[in-house]
Amino acid sequence: MILPEGINLNQELVKQGWCWWYRKHASGDAVLEELEKAAQKERKGLWADPQPVPPWEWRKLKKLSANQYHPHNPASPMNRSAFDVPCQPCNVIELP
Repeated sequence: MILPEGINLNQELVKQGWCWWYRKHASGDAVLEELEKAAQKERKGLWADPQPVPPWEWRKLKKLSANQYHPHNPASPMNRSAFDVPCQPCNVIELP
């Protein structure tokens, strides 16, 4: 997508580290590949996280967990600060 200012939005998002280069839809795109490598090296955006989870992996883990969430389990696919909730007692929470 090219913005009115002539900026390639896909390239800009990857360059700033706000998204992954999704190889399935843009395989062989050398520009996106290099922009992603540079963002990783500079630890920009999502690359500041020591273990970023690609959206396709997150969705796969979410399906496998089948509505189970545990706020103290770092492997829990939905375990991000926005979802942190205390559990009393510390049991698995069933999501609706």
